[in-house]
Amino acid sequence: MFDTPRIFRRSDPDFPTTPAIQRRLIDAGRVEGEGPLASPPNGARRCRLCGCNINGDHEADRTIPACGSCKSRPDPRASAGPQSTRAFTDAERSLISKVHGYMPRMQLLGILNDRLRSDLGPDVQPYTIEQIHAGIAALPGSKPGGQHGWGSLRKLLAQAQRAGMLDRINDQIINDFAVVFSLSPKHLMRLKDVLLAPAED
Repeated sequence: MFDTPRIFRRSDPDFPTTPAIQRRLIDAGRVEGEGPLASPPNGARRCRLCGCNINGDHEADRTIPACGSCKSRPDPRASAGPQSTRAFTDAERSLISKVHGYMPRMQLLGILNDRLRSDLGPDVQPYTIEQIHAGIAALPGSKPGGQHGWGSLRKLLAQAQRAGMLDRINDQIINDFAVVFSLSPKHLMRLKDVLLAPAED
């Protein structure tokens, strides 16, 4: 029913060259053998603290999971259950207000979750896209329901131009974006027409 996400190899001719897109693919476990979601070889299970293979460790506690050396430490048991998500901090709300107009919301969510994990540890309950939507809706001057017409797109492009983001977009970045998000040729051409169009006089 649903298409299985493609798993990339670095040797693929269409593997993205943009470092940010490569990092996003790796973090999503879509680059073969790389990233935190990559499957360990031969179904191996790993210790949550040191990362060693616990398949051959007879003293390992596979319920945590932790190897024989780490299982007596309080850390694995204390972090076994997910913590509740905190509310957005002032810094995160400021970030949302500054970039939500031209940054994809899933990318913004990834950045905020990276900050959250850095602050509270890897087992914290991540932010959700619903929290992002609610945070954007709570911003001063935001309109409920979102704007998706040509007028709002022109405003977003103007904001991106003022922030200097639009000048950084080139043909290669758009092609990489099209590969990652599986855009059709029609959508790719439309995206190039909008983003790479010469500036109006």
